[in-house]
Amino acid sequence: MSRNSRKIKTEISKSSAKTSGHNKVKSGAKSRHSRMSKEECFLHESDTFSSALQNSDNELDENNSENDSNSEEVDEVENFPIDLAMWDLIQCDPKKCSGRKLARLGFVRTLRLTQRFTGVVLTPVATKCIGPDDREVVEKCGLGVVDCSWAKLAETPFSRMKCAHPRLLPYLIATNPINYGNPCKLSCVEAFAAAFWIVGLKEYGQILLGKFKWGHSFYEVNEELLEMYARCKDGSEVVQKQNEFLKKEKESRLNDNSEDFFNMSSKNFNPNRMVGEMPESDEYDDDIEEEKDEDSKSIKDFNHNLTKQDDIDLLKTKLENI
Repeated sequence: MSRNSRKIKTEISKSSAKTSGHNKVKSGAKSRHSRMSKEECFLHESDTFSSALQNSDNELDENNSENDSNSEEVDEVENFPIDLAMWDLIQCDPKKCSGRKLARLGFVRTLRLTQRFTGVVLTPVATKCIGPDDREVVEKCGLGVVDCSWAKLAETPFSRMKCAHPRLLPYLIATNPINYGNPCKLSCVEAFAAAFWIVGLKEYGQILLGKFKWGHSFYEVNEELLEMYARCKDGSEVVQKQNEFLKKEKESRLNDNSEDFFNMSSKNFNPNRMVGEMPESDEYDDDIEEEKDEDSKSIKDFNHNLTKQDDIDLLKTKLENI
């Protein structure tokens, strides 16, 4: 038993020695790891500080640029020389309403329904068209609009909006996203811009249109018309020039329709070819001659019905009664 106990003690002492040596090695490794971690932590903290400093500089630059931009916009609004106003009937989508956006930016002030405005007001119930002779009133008293939905004109209480100089706008093409391509259905900013060009203050219209991504297209599409109206003497001449333009456009369109290669009364009718590209054939001459009168009558009736419903004629009739 004593021999076995001595053997066990010997093994225990050896095991203790191994464990102690292993712990020493482990503690040494830990100390080295600790030293490396401190170095790495220092480098990491240094990199983090540099990155934070750079981000801070970038944010400072962005804030400065935003402040500069905001400062420019504030100066632009404060230095805008014309008093702009609108009656807001709250009939439009606020996210798409150009009048409300101009009001948020500070260019336009909102009027109460019964509040009077002494400047020129663009309204569909006016009896006189705006002209270059309105420039003095616009510069001294301002320019106003009625912000309402074109679909709810019958519900709009125009009689409660008091103004000294109500005016109609002449024929122009809308380029706003809601009524793009429709004649006369202008948004508030388009109405302001059109009036400014006609009275000789085009640069102010450019400032307002510049606040919208699509704004530049309004002047581009209507440049010819606006320039023609701006050369007139007064609103009466604007109406005269407008009617001459509409008459020419109507005649031109009718002429284009009569010569269109989709005209089935034509000998050379073929929807896949231009006129003149289809060779004539005597084989079909008799059939075509028999159907020619009937087809011509159908085409004339179609064109007549088409032009009869044209919005342009409705506008022309209204302005001729002024």
